[in-house]
Amino acid sequence: MTFPTYSKDEGYKGALRRKINNGEFFVAVGIELFEALSSMTTTPIFFAVNNVPKDTETNVNVYVATTKQVVANILCEGDNSAIYRLYLNNNLIAQRRSWFADFNIDFDLKFFTLNVSDEIKVTVEHPRDHVGSFSSLINLVTA
Repeated sequence: MTFPTYSKDEGYKGALRRKINNGEFFVAVGIELFEALSSMTTTPIFFAVNNVPKDTETNVNVYVATTKQVVANILCEGDNSAIYRLYLNNNLIAQRRSWFADFNIDFDLKFFTLNVSDEIKVTVEHPRDHVGSFSSLINLVTA
């Protein structure tokens, strides 16, 4: 993904200014932040678990930040209906349930920031009698 670049003299009181339909539109983002976004790279962290027994909370994905990073989103999928839980430093911060019509889950975190040594963990628990397979993708953004 590429972002358009703007020079600092296009800014207006620290905000970006663009002409739209002969009017002025101000984006409430500082120029320094916008320039940082254009140089960011994404890193996908993918893990999968197989043979998960019923009613057992199992780690699907665990990541420890080595630098300050941003989590863009977390995608989860599996072959059973399940409850996915998201932990930050062993504290539950979000929970989503998948259903038979849709086994895919998206934790849209709106660019959640991880500090150095923060641990983010995705777990799964399913109620079905047979074993299940599940996976998780954590999309990280680094400047």
